[in-house]
Amino acid sequence: MSNKTYPFSEGDEYYAMVTRDDGRTELIWSIWDDISEEIHDKNPQQLYCTTDHALELARVKPCSIILY
Repeated sequence: MSNKTYPFSEGDEYYAMVTRDDGRTELIWSIWDDISEEIHDKNPQQLYCTTDHALELARVKPCSIILY
């Protein structure tokens, strides 16, 4: 059995922070689930933030917020 830790729990809303090739930042909204864990395992250095942090980032730095 694995003792992995993750930045969020199942069902938590979060944003993944992605910097595009042109330097723009995208905040991609999602809900933490088993697929999120698989993605995190492949790239544990991924930056994430909560909704409050995402809104603060959007207020002080131009970025795109993407909702799927």
